[in-house]
Amino acid sequence: MEEENVQVEVGEPDKLVHPPMPETEKMLKDLGTQAVGEFLEWVGSEDGPGAVLCTTSTSPETGEEEYQPLEMPVVQLLARYAEIDLAKVDAECQAQLEYLRADAKARGMDVSVEDGVG
Repeated sequence: MEEENVQVEVGEPDKLVHPPMPETEKMLKDLGTQAVGEFLEWVGSEDGPGAVLCTTSTSPETGEEEYQPLEMPVVQLLARYAEIDLAKVDAECQAQLEYLRADAKARGMDVSVEDGVG
């Protein structure tokens, strides 16, 4: 996945340009996937039945159907289903964070970042 670099315009507080967030907005519109994701996480948890999502294929040796655990995290599976590019969502969130930092700095607020944050 190609990472998108979104530029943030810094200036006077009332003249800052809010970064566009089309992929994030697309993700938020499809909130049904969140409920499905929470259910799938529960299904595989200790509190749930402990089920595992699997893919199937036919064994070339035996001709029988084989089950392999799905190696994709639920969030990636749902994003793929809903056609949401998680790399773009991350880039948009980073741009939003930079916008908020620039806005705070333009207003004279301390925007120092602690270790492990941001």
